[in-house]
Amino acid sequence: MARVRGGGCDGTRRLDRAGHDLPAAASTGARWHIDRVQLPHHELVVPAWRELQSGLLVPSSVADRLQATADPVDVPPELLGPPAPLAVVDQMPVSADQLGGAINERELGLEPPADLAELIEKAQALPFEPSFLLIARIAAELWHMREDAERQLDLVRRFDMPNLVAKLEEVLEVRDGRARRYVFAEQYLTVLQRVLVEHARERTLAEGASDDELRATISAYFASASVTSAADAHLQVGEPTAGEWLVYLIKNGAYNTRSPNVNVLTRARELFVELPARLVDDNHYCPIDDWFREDYGLDAAEQHAVGFALYVLSGALDEEARSDDPSVVPPPFGGGPLADRQEQIADLVSAPRQWYADEFAAAGDDLDSVAWERSPFLRRPFLRLADGRWLLGSPRTIDSWLGEGFYYRALESARRRGSDVVNRFFTFFGKLVETYCLDLARSVYAGERPIGGGRVHNEQRYGPHGGKRTSDVAIDLGLDLVLIEVVSARFATDVRVYGNPEILTAALERMLFKKMRQLGRVAAAVLTGEATIPDVDANHVERVWPVVVVGGDLMHTEILWDRIDAELPPELRGGRVQALTVLDIEDYELLLGLVSDGRHLPDVLRQKAAGAYRRLGLSRFMHEELHLPLPLLQRPPVLEERWTSLGETMKGVLFPGAVADGAE
Repeated sequence: MARVRGGGCDGTRRLDRAGHDLPAAASTGARWHIDRVQLPHHELVVPAWRELQSGLLVPSSVADRLQATADPVDVPPELLGPPAPLAVVDQMPVSADQLGGAINERELGLEPPADLAELIEKAQALPFEPSFLLIARIAAELWHMREDAERQLDLVRRFDMPNLVAKLEEVLEVRDGRARRYVFAEQYLTVLQRVLVEHARERTLAEGASDDELRATISAYFASASVTSAADAHLQVGEPTAGEWLVYLIKNGAYNTRSPNVNVLTRARELFVELPARLVDDNHYCPIDDWFREDYGLDAAEQHAVGFALYVLSGALDEEARSDDPSVVPPPFGGGPLADRQEQIADLVSAPRQWYADEFAAAGDDLDSVAWERSPFLRRPFLRLADGRWLLGSPRTIDSWLGEGFYYRALESARRRGSDVVNRFFTFFGKLVETYCLDLARSVYAGERPIGGGRVHNEQRYGPHGGKRTSDVAIDLGLDLVLIEVVSARFATDVRVYGNPEILTAALERMLFKKMRQLGRVAAAVLTGEATIPDVDANHVERVWPVVVVGGDLMHTEILWDRIDAELPPELRGGRVQALTVLDIEDYELLLGLVSDGRHLPDVLRQKAAGAYRRLGLSRFMHEELHLPLPLLQRPPVLEERWTSLGETMKGVLFPGAVADGAE
């Protein structure tokens, strides 16, 4: 029997079952032997390795201590980054900083502000084509200066309305809290264009308009501002709920978002041309390009060529265009390879006044519809004038036609083929978006890479009979594992136009909350070993970074993040799982652009999640925290390559002979 000296009177320590000394009184009745004590079970745990800032690799169990006690290293001033903030001098960044307000009638001293009936009465006195052209040209200039109030004021100075200019100069000096003030808003211009379509007097450009009529058109613009604001007047009275505010902010963000042409056009080409050709064996494959040829007479490449040519011809890309330079074009493509499809082209991109009137009438004439419904303009960007020429309503319309318009044209084609085809299209489009995001990540982490060096993996089957799947994209960065779940869903008309809070809740469940729970289950399965990602040892993963990418536009606000935080599943609430990141697809492209520029992906995710920008959009974080200049041009290099390739394709459609000669 083993004995331990220094305990009881006989030199033997008396121990209880846990191995603790027994008091003398308790030990007299029994003799406990050390060889009968149940000692704790021990196992050897090998720490993971962590790289210090110096480049030294050390066990993770001592890294924090070494980091804390390491001697400071003098860094040359030219290599120092911007200092970390020590205090908040003014105010923390909030989503309200993203909002701007255009001036309305009340601020101009015009009381009471016009209602819809008064706006219609004003429009009935206006000449249709001259007034529509004036608003279209203002919209074209605004596209290049929508956050520059002084340039907008200069535009008004050209209208010979000195009293209006003086009042605007006075009002623009007053800020509404943290909101910025502008003269013009795209939404107010669009509302007036709709009302002109429905109610203005028939008058052609050739017949012209008087100066008084054109000035009356400007006055009607401010009346449209009042009518648009009235659609959401319930937010100004009583105590609107968080849900009502959230709907409004999401509508506003979706209405006003704008993406770079390089991203928009190349993304559309990948989603509707390149990727479908690669996924012909998918169970839900849809021959989208065949649909386009059958339904519209033009395949996707031809639509791109037609749309971009019209974009250029109309002057919408010209920042120096002035409001007295009409953005009208004669019916194009009368010669060349598309001459035999002039009629199909006209029906695809343009329409007469009556077509728009009919479409808007079908959409409804309530205030919500008047203020927020603009899809007829997006579907047919050019108004056919009485003399046969085409007038671009605004740069937004052709920009949308060349981007998300492909999605809606494909959806319309699916609807023509029945509900079963619609469901198949939704599933197939989801696969397209997932593949797009996977390809983009692989383009950034390209080439043969070592384990933990940025290997990109697609979803992996796991569970009984392989019935479960990991995230759509996984990026193995050694101690860091980034899990990305992609969803192609976007907000429908009931949210974008009518702002129904109950429908918004259902949409958020489909777009975000369901994917968050799925991501939580995958993170837990990977860390416990239930699911495996090739060559990733879960025991060596110290941090898992969950990311959800949504296909549609998403405006980040504190109210939205209150919902996200409330719905966050337990698996995403700590431990080795880091803070959730939510991105829309343009944010995802920006993020990978940062990686292409040399930034470490986990460092970017950590910095955004740990600071004041956790609940704000990535673009604001990049501009205000990373100090990157606007416009943000960070994008994966492959997008530039695709842009060049798209240009060659469009050139080949429009000038096939020139391309053939160049190839020789």
